[in-house]
Amino acid sequence: MKNSLIYSLLIVTTVLFTSCKDKISLVGKGVESAVVIGVLDQADTIHYIKITRTFIGDGQTSAVDIAKISDSSYFNKVEVTIKEILSNGSVGRTFVLDERIVHNKNTNGAFYAPDQKVYAFDTPANQPLLEDARYQMTAKIDDGRIVITGETKLVSGITIANVGSTNYSIKLTKSGSALGMYENQSINVSNVGSAYKINAKVRFDYREFTTGLLDSTDHSISFDLGQYDVQPGLNSSQIFTFSGETFFKTLKSKIPVSSSIEKRINTGFEFSFTGASSEFSNYIEVNKPSSSLAQTKPTYTNLKITEGHNVIGIFASRQTIRIYKPATALSSVVQTLDKKSRRELCVGPLTGNLSFCSRHSADFSPVIESWHCND
Repeated sequence: MKNSLIYSLLIVTTVLFTSCKDKISLVGKGVESAVVIGVLDQADTIHYIKITRTFIGDGQTSAVDIAKISDSSYFNKVEVTIKEILSNGSVGRTFVLDERIVHNKNTNGAFYAPDQKVYAFDTPANQPLLEDARYQMTAKIDDGRIVITGETKLVSGITIANVGSTNYSIKLTKSGSALGMYENQSINVSNVGSAYKINAKVRFDYREFTTGLLDSTDHSISFDLGQYDVQPGLNSSQIFTFSGETFFKTLKSKIPVSSSIEKRINTGFEFSFTGASSEFSNYIEVNKPSSSLAQTKPTYTNLKITEGHNVIGIFASRQTIRIYKPATALSSVVQTLDKKSRRELCVGPLTGNLSFCSRHSADFSPVIESWHCND
């Protein structure tokens, strides 16, 4: 399932009261505001919109207790549709979202968890969202008592240079025979397309074999290469840096040394690049922690709501490109991790005691390296 549900945009609604008086009294019925989070991505096959409400308690019940009750954050009835507006202005597909319960909400927060209600629609892999279309969302709450609308155009046009090449190799060590000498690898986004922010991540996949067992277990470790502000048509490319020293030190800190592990092998790397629309970029900027002593912050939303009601949140888009590079291939020319870096992983000073070995054909022929797997 490609989704990255709600794309880790966790909304925490905090009401700060300041006064020159020592005592504050709240009188009156609770006031609600709608909270909407929706980010479309043409790489996804399931698309989610989260719609909840904020509240002020009745003055009697603890807000902490109310937050633990999921119904306190939901409207009674929500109907959501998304229209696809084609480049010629005509309406393409209309998606009617259905209510779904997902079970991956963080349980460490103050609010109800792990279940949460969202609204979703599906697009088959062969019928994705259209990069040249606009998408209009309408959410009718309580049979039209409240209507929320929003519109976004998809992010498109992001292209990747060196990583996209079939024969691309990651080189994380310096040239020469010495171990423990590290180098940075540049990863180039050749065109940021219509994105206003772009970030990159690398995932290192490995397989672990336990002594005496036939089964193996797969694991992964992710590396965030950073996030940059970009401008379509201006700085159309962006370079990210993958630090060799950080890579090996991270593996050392996160993978335990164990006498019960027979061997570990690198199975591949996944590179992922995500570009944000202008609305999404604005929303990220506004929701950064304030650096002002007064702690004043602007608000931003591209949503509209029935007069007399309030809405916070975003309906925006992003483009995600994922490139997977297996560690081995039929041809010895394909080396996702170059030979010296493989050697460093298997016998280097930081990771040499983690039981990694190489299954790459170039490490077996014409010379059998000491760090080649014995199978």
